[in-house]
Amino acid sequence: MARHKIKENSATPFTTLLLISLALLFLPQSITKNLNFFFIELFKPFLSIGIDRPKKIFLSSDTSGDIVSRAEYDRLWRAYKNIESELLLLEDKYETLAKYRLSMPLPGPALMPAGVVTTQPSQEIIIDRGSNDGIKKGFYVLGADSIIGEVIETSPSTSRIALLTKKNQMIQVRILRDGKRKYFSANMIGTGLGYCKIDLLPTHEDIQKGDSVYAAPKPGILGGAYIIGEVAKIWPSNENPLLWDITVKPSVSAKDLKDVAVIIMDPKEVSGALD
Repeated sequence: MARHKIKENSATPFTTLLLISLALLFLPQSITKNLNFFFIELFKPFLSIGIDRPKKIFLSSDTSGDIVSRAEYDRLWRAYKNIESELLLLEDKYETLAKYRLSMPLPGPALMPAGVVTTQPSQEIIIDRGSNDGIKKGFYVLGADSIIGEVIETSPSTSRIALLTKKNQMIQVRILRDGKRKYFSANMIGTGLGYCKIDLLPTHEDIQKGDSVYAAPKPGILGGAYIIGEVAKIWPSNENPLLWDITVKPSVSAKDLKDVAVIIMDPKEVSGALD
């Protein structure tokens, strides 16, 4: 009897809770929403236990010297970036000049760094230096430590450079073999096909494939011989078997160049050149 009574008592709360749950389930949302807020407010002290609240940050009341407007910040940032860009540009110019300066065999000439604006393969390039920078027609131009051409026309801010490979472009050269003291003077002419030709040298002259070819000294333009390329092919001419027909391969391909240096024989007349 007592056991039966205990079962009835334990079933009563369950039945009651079930009926309440069903009632809440079918009540309108407007009523249950308010009831939800009621329970949140009722148990809020218990729910907030263990939750870290953000600490208040106290700032000094005198911050006028540390805070600027967004517009002023942006202006200062742009000015800083411009100065940084100018510094990087100066560093690039110095590194370019230093690289060419180390390769100059004789003291005296100065170098004017220049960027390549446009390239016409095997023919010409345009550089961003002109008569305002002291560049003159006839000046030789270095690219990656090798003579690549000469100035044939200038404007105030640009110059046109005829590459050694330009068709019919002629330059006086010297042919020299490593370890030998004797050189052979000749005229080299561009073909417009990416290489140059030398002729009119007699076949009894000891010239071989691999011999170095230098730009010959030129008063007021170049103080000493400077590398151009090497003999790529040599054979007796078809027209005159007593003369060599020589093909010269340039040391540098101008199409790969981003910067060059103009050789200035009298640096006192030109500002911005590296002595």
